Amino acid sequence: MYSRHSALLKIVTTGMFLGIGANAFAAGTSIGPSSRYDLADLDQSVRPGDDFDAFASGGWRARTEIPADQQETGTIDTIVDRTQLQVRKLIETAATSNATPQSRVMAKLYSAFMDQASVEAVGDAPLRANLAVVRGLTDKEAMARFMGGVQQGFGKSFFYCDVWLDLKDPTRNVLRLGQDGLGMRVREAYLGDAAKSAVAAYRDYVVRTLTLIGWPDPNAFGDKIVTMELHIADASWSMAENGDRIKRYTPTTVAGLQKAAPGFPWAAYFSGMGLSNLDRLIAKQVTAFPKLAAIFADTPLETLKAWEVFQVTDSASLYLSRRFVQNRFDFREKFENGLKEQPPRWKIGVDLVNDSLADAVGHEYVSRYLSPAQQAKVEAMVKNFKTAFKTRIERLSWMKPETKVGAIDKLSRVRVFIGHPAHWRDYSALQLDPATLYDDVVKAKAFDWAWARAKLSHPADPDEWALPAQAVDAFSDQSRVAFGITAGILQAPLLDADGDDALNYGGIGEAIGHEMTHQFDDQGRKYDATGAIGDWWTPDDAQRFEQEAAKLAAQYNAFEVLPGLHINGAQTLSENIADLGGLLLALDAYHLSLHGKKAPMIDGMSGDQRLFLAWARVFRTKERAESLRQQAAEGSHTTFRFRALGPARNVDGWYEAFGVRPADHYYVPPRQRVHVW
Repeated sequence: MYSRHSALLKIVTTGMFLGIGANAFAAGTSIGPSSRYDLADLDQSVRPGDDFDAFASGGWRARTEIPADQQETGTIDTIVDRTQLQVRKLIETAATSNATPQSRVMAKLYSAFMDQASVEAVGDAPLRANLAVVRGLTDKEAMARFMGGVQQGFGKSFFYCDVWLDLKDPTRNVLRLGQDGLGMRVREAYLGDAAKSAVAAYRDYVVRTLTLIGWPDPNAFGDKIVTMELHIADASWSMAENGDRIKRYTPTTVAGLQKAAPGFPWAAYFSGMGLSNLDRLIAKQVTAFPKLAAIFADTPLETLKAWEVFQVTDSASLYLSRRFVQNRFDFREKFENGLKEQPPRWKIGVDLVNDSLADAVGHEYVSRYLSPAQQAKVEAMVKNFKTAFKTRIERLSWMKPETKVGAIDKLSRVRVFIGHPAHWRDYSALQLDPATLYDDVVKAKAFDWAWARAKLSHPADPDEWALPAQAVDAFSDQSRVAFGITAGILQAPLLDADGDDALNYGGIGEAIGHEMTHQFDDQGRKYDATGAIGDWWTPDDAQRFEQEAAKLAAQYNAFEVLPGLHINGAQTLSENIADLGGLLLALDAYHLSLHGKKAPMIDGMSGDQRLFLAWARVFRTKERAESLRQQAAEGSHTTFRFRALGPARNVDGWYEAFGVRPADHYYVPPRQRVHVW
């Protein structure tokens, strides 16, 4: 739902807040007991209807600098920073005599990473052993087997696998196979004139890396690798195509893959994963597979080897000596994200432990930082959100009665996970050695893949989480007909259990409404009340929904992130629908929480005004240009500025709260506003 890769106070004293008067809000005061809505964050010289993001956050943005080791800073980033410090403290105290076996595993991995002297002393010896395996591959069958093995180590394949619920039978797990092979993640990073500079910089990074490991003729192989990846990008599905869940569901077998895409040694590939007896899987981008297999078949083995040693080194660099870390940083963080300096080592170590031992950290985090009051507040809010959504469905003029019955039935079955999963993974069997960082990371990856692979042999866990409890995020799991709000995100300023409810509904309520709406967005609506995928709406209802969704996509297409760079409304459609639905539900649910009473005026502002400002504060972010370009090209979410602007201009209550008028820049006439819900 959110993204994080990891000045002088300016107070505006002129201007007018519509309907209240000039200088209505005293800078430096707060709204609510402890939510700390500083009115100096506003820019009251801007009309809310001309630029609501600038109005709500212009003062904050003027006095805020992005830390040199981050690509952005904002509300979510502040919570992430706080959570990183909390997790660091948990890990650093995990080696005490009374620590649990789980926490001792955390301490060992973190200690191994933080022992910079030992990492430097070992140098690239572990990597050389790994690369020697690639150098020794004698044919493409062996190469495919190695690619299968990267699930439990370093490297990359033309395809990736994971284990998740079968979308048409959510009671069982299934292996899912998807397109891969791109060092810059998605096809959009490679194609078009705007991508040329990134491709050139990526080629230089490949050459530097091959030179670093002593690969022969690095310039020639750098050209061959990038050319091959350009072919892979051209063969791959776009992000917009990837958004269609039904099209991404094609059941098949290993024999079926061998017949449909014969250029790739499938049996060897699955053998490398430890899945020699695989009888069924789901192909996601099925029409891309024959093309990717043909690229593999047509590429000389020596080029595939050079590509794989680059991928192994790239994925392992953070766990090697400084020269590898710096080489990776110069492209992955400095060029791609605009970072000015490397993050401190402890931050990368915390990320490693979080990624490798998510539930071990989560268990400790929840016991220390999640309070009953936080959980109780969110539970009460969720009830109001469900009531608000049910009422909205009942009042829809475009939805037929039979579809309404199905939608309300599904809504009644939506489960909400608050804070943490029902049970935790056990890592006590994972044996790590603080003296061998590289090997420890490989062991953790292998342990994780063994756990995932074992899920194929038993029924799906209805309570499994898609995120760690300590993540600052939320998720929607349409196959389980559930969504979750993590412990990590239940913090100020998004949630204050004893604070102003207008700010809570505009803050953490954004996450609740957003994830609840995902159960009914352009893809979520295709999952029925049991979580099985299939279009259960009437054709007329589906058409009307898609017409409204297309209007929303067109609005977002007009948003300009940087000069000449626009949001892709189709690529971000699901998230934009969820943002709009989330805001509508947050406003309705807040009104329900008042039980018919009038919201109190605080600092001269109504409850609705405070809610909308809290909403905008969720997305308050200052980003580097490099980050904005990457997000616009590759992201499934709209950039933060337009997540604050885009939904509000389609909500009637926003116009009423701030007196937005036709002359204002972001005004949308009532009949042109999007009414998905």
